[in-house]
Amino acid sequence: MLLDFSRKGKTDGKVEQERNRIRLLLAIYNHKWLTVRQLGVLGWPRQSVEAQRVSAFRFIKTAIKDGLLLERKIERLGGTIAALSKRGARWMGQHGYSCIGAEQWGEVENGTWFPASNYFHDFMINEFLIVSHAQKMQDFYDSIAYFDSGHRQPHEFRYINERELKKSNKMAQVPDGVVWDESIRDHFLANELPVRFIECESYRKTGRKMNKMLTSAIQRYKSSNTSISMWLHPLQVEQGIKERLTFGQAKTVFIYDVQQRDERGYRIDHKKRIVQGVHRLISNKNGWWRLMGDETRDFEMDFAPFDSVTMQFLPEETIKVRRPGIPTVEEEDEDEFDYHRQDYW
Repeated sequence: MLLDFSRKGKTDGKVEQERNRIRLLLAIYNHKWLTVRQLGVLGWPRQSVEAQRVSAFRFIKTAIKDGLLLERKIERLGGTIAALSKRGARWMGQHGYSCIGAEQWGEVENGTWFPASNYFHDFMINEFLIVSHAQKMQDFYDSIAYFDSGHRQPHEFRYINERELKKSNKMAQVPDGVVWDESIRDHFLANELPVRFIECESYRKTGRKMNKMLTSAIQRYKSSNTSISMWLHPLQVEQGIKERLTFGQAKTVFIYDVQQRDERGYRIDHKKRIVQGVHRLISNKNGWWRLMGDETRDFEMDFAPFDSVTMQFLPEETIKVRRPGIPTVEEEDEDEFDYHRQDYW
């Protein structure tokens, strides 16, 4: 999803204002809810961080005054979040969009509103899809001036979140998001564009749920022809038209909170649990053959740790699981060295 309202078009001012309002309300609805900062990054990516915050705050306040948005306070997230109201859903319906108000989201106890239990799961996903790519998007806009002269290729990171995926796809395991680099699509064949599927771990998965998630991640990685459907924006093309996106090998990046603790106060090591789960599924020859086949030499997965104390993502890490019977890189190097040494003498 890429929104940019920093430039004004040549259309009538009121028409442009209504189009921008629709886009912003649709962005909030498709993400369930957004913080002021997240909406600012989505709507005004060319502006400075402070200007993004001011623009998003003004829009949210105006939309709340008009009854189109609900204002909620979550202190852990730094204050105000915005979600579509019933009136906002009706207004969107009048413009051709089927939406549902978020009045039932969360709970009210003794006059105090509390968010739904999975709110931090949604926050981490939105933060990864929107804010963690903000610097890359800034690099994209900074590089436009150099693009025409051929200095470097600008990046345009695109994504589809879980709600949008559910609208147009039937999948055994719906991921929390899909991310790819649109700017390099022309350099790949239709089924070779690299893509990353997003899975967010916010509770202790076990048994069947863990195996289902990991099996889907392994099968996506093995496949050389992964396809998803997405609705093209009805403001740009005829409403209701789908676009079929076909990718090559799909890696999965697992998002998790490094500070999360269980009900007993013990820290949950999501990365360790996921790696152990993968080993249980494919660390023997039978499991590897059933899920990966004979052609794939290894399985790679990315981890994006999030620190809920500093509210920032830490550097990503890639872990590789090799096919049983294939020597490690160190063993391969040692074998090659022994061969040359023996040949020399």
